Amino acid sequence: LLARYFLMFGGKDLPADGTAPAPSWEGARHVGRAILVATPNAGTLDSLRALVKGRDFGAPIIPAYRSSLLGTFPSLYQMLPRRRFNQVVWADTASALDPFDPRIWQRLKWGLASEKIDHDLKLLMPEIGDADERRKRAVAYQASALARARQFTAALDQPSTPPAGTQIIIVAGDAIATEAQLTVDPRTGALNKAKTAPGDGLVLRSSAILDERVGQTWYPSLRSPMA
Repeated sequence: LLARYFLMFGGKDLPADGTAPAPSWEGARHVGRAILVATPNAGTLDSLRALVKGRDFGAPIIPAYRSSLLGTFPSLYQMLPRRRFNQVVWADTASALDPFDPRIWQRLKWGLASEKIDHDLKLLMPEIGDADERRKRAVAYQASALARARQFTAALDQPSTPPAGTQIIIVAGDAIATEAQLTVDPRTGALNKAKTAPGDGLVLRSSAILDERVGQTWYPSLRSPMA
């Protein structure tokens, strides 16, 4: 994703006003060919699970990572799925929710918004002695990371093709049933698998090619801002 951003915008940072910068393809002049292997261009539900539940690899020699730690990684927020793809829905209404909305994270007490992670927050913010202040800062950081991730993904989702002389090759898997939709319990925030679709086990084929037909109007030919 950062390689795509570099190609499209060069060294230009995201605007301070929260808008998406216009693609200049400034970085493309340095790259003849970029090969994207299993890149979650439309996000991945695995990122949401990690931010909400943490990550335990189930092996004694590999440590488990709690959501309080993973919630400090900006890159995980940048890999969240977009609302328009209908991949995260409320269990009671089946309506899509916005994974980038901090109010939902605070309502469901997901990740850094949890009320049960103060022990971890003490380790992350040893200089702050007050528990309420620690939680306030954690929630504020989470909201900031979500806002910047929304801006980052909006920048990458703009329809734009690379200039002549730069080629982008996408490598995607489609032989493994991969999580394509999760339901969210509005009372507990619990995540449950609802649907699968072709992918590589972590990234859907439709995400790798940023297929805009998913959850929207279907067309016989691919609709993608990268096409």
